[in-house]
Amino acid sequence: MEWGVIESMPCTIRLLKVPRSEAGFLDFDEYERLVAGAQASSATDTSVVLLAGDAGLRCGEIMGLASD
Repeated sequence: MEWGVIESMPCTIRLLKVPRSEAGFLDFDEYERLVAGAQASSATDTSVVLLAGDAGLRCGEIMGLASD
């Protein structure tokens, strides 16, 4: 509508209220257990855990590193 492409909106969009939640964080012991579990699993799992935990990359950033 704003661009003048259509005359009217074909539907109504209503935003839902989502309660705010706090981000969860691991303490050092939990993180070490997570790293150990990833190391026991695979090199890929270990890489993902270390990229997130040590390098501070977010999920989308890690997925952007995937090579085809």
